[in-house]
Amino acid sequence: MKVLTVFAHPDPRSFCHAVLYRWMVVSLIVALNSISVAQAQSRGPVLWTISGAGAGFGICLWAGLSAFDDAINSDRKVWTSAIVGAGVGALGGYLIARVRSDRPAAARALGEVVPL
Repeated sequence: MKVLTVFAHPDPRSFCHAVLYRWMVVSLIVALNSISVAQAQSRGPVLWTISGAGAGFGICLWAGLSAFDDAINSDRKVWTSAIVGAGVGALGGYLIARVRSDRPAAARALGEVVPL
């Protein structure tokens, strides 16, 4: 399911905001209920990688804004740190997913903790 939502109203009390939030909640519920457990488990590495990239981008964007607030060419420094952080986060998410997928299937099914 591919959906493009265009939203361009800045007031958080507007009707457009209410429709947007309702649309996001309904589409999230539909998306979560439309896949099976096997499909969700096969998408694990992709989700870990995307989550890691998002976390790295957010953390490094915040760190860049904190560190380079008044510096010369601060916008370039902030965006560079955010993009590098996204790459590092994506790599970390991929490695976490790889370690999680290397565990024995029987131990995962029983819920046992397998040492790395």
